[in-house]
Amino acid sequence: MLAFLYFTDDGGEPVMAMNKKEKEAFEEARSYRALRFTDHPTSKDLAPGSELITGYDYRKPSFTESMISIKTAWSTRSKHGEGKAPPPANTFGGVSRDGISLYSSRKRALGALRRELEREFARILMKLMMRSQQKKQKKDKSNDNA
Repeated sequence: MLAFLYFTDDGGEPVMAMNKKEKEAFEEARSYRALRFTDHPTSKDLAPGSELITGYDYRKPSFTESMISIKTAWSTRSKHGEGKAPPPANTFGGVSRDGISLYSSRKRALGALRRELEREFARILMKLMMRSQQKKQKKDKSNDNA
């Protein structure tokens, strides 16, 4: 495992001089660090009640980064939607039936989303590893029979 001591600008980018090989090693170490499992709480902490609640929720319809997002949302006991408040009573756009639980902060929603993605990718990586092991076992068996 490589360890780096570096200084960053306010955006978190390294400002020390590195050659191409060092930059590649640095980026690889950063990506490995991003793969660690975190302990963010995953439960939604705002339950719909008789009053209007506002909070955050996330969408994860696919693995493309642009499709994953945290949205401001609202909920009552009988309906919910995106945005800070429900639309006026005489409109029906953007309102879904039934109340939903929400996250109280954007940070909590991001943490829960990260945990869900960690679990999802861990399952995918495990399946890939198992396929690789099965192919290796089949190859080893065919070599034993030859």
